[in-house]
Amino acid sequence: MKIEHKELPFYHIELKNVFTESELKKIIQKIVSLKNNFKHPENTGSAVDERELLKKNKGILLHECGCNIIQNNIDNVLKDVNKKPSWKNLCFKRIFNKLEWGSDLVQCYENSDYYKPHVDDGIFTLIIWIYDGKKSVDGGDLYFPEYDYLHPCENNNGIIFFSKELHGVTTLNSDNNFSRYSITSFGITTFSSLPKEKSNEHRTLLKNKLNSNLTYN
Repeated sequence: MKIEHKELPFYHIELKNVFTESELKKIIQKIVSLKNNFKHPENTGSAVDERELLKKNKGILLHECGCNIIQNNIDNVLKDVNKKPSWKNLCFKRIFNKLEWGSDLVQCYENSDYYKPHVDDGIFTLIIWIYDGKKSVDGGDLYFPEYDYLHPCENNNGIIFFSKELHGVTTLNSDNNFSRYSITSFGITTFSSLPKEKSNEHRTLLKNKLNSNLTYN
């Protein structure tokens, strides 16, 4: 995996060739096997604006399907990012090192799907994009409107950024059966300074919050 720290147009981390070929093949196979269980936005934590769901797509929370293969690979990605020596923003690194990550979600974008601009409830957002075959479509890319910055969602690449950066996904236009998947994880908080009993209590509360209130990309 290639890790690049970018300072413009805002501080973020770009990830390229995130998974090995064998890992990617297994992950795609697992996602496709789960596709019939994907749920509509109201069941996968969509951001809401005046009671309107801001996204049109389908997805599934990984804790609901016991998908350890994806969760374990995400954990390894985060460990590799943490070990990267050339952090350009030490404040970003200190926050990153203290976070608990979770509430992983897989989403599927197909023809006419989108996610309007929103912010997430986490501290950091990690998104990794996956698709099987060639992306012969327009749209379906990550957009940061306050910077007029379009980040292409290329296969097996990813991004980490502050969750309060306004972002969305442009409408995907396809005249075939193309599906573009994203895996999202959130860095939420840390319990390292709490006693063990209190830490476990807060972890349970966090899990409940993750499963009910978070918004996803």
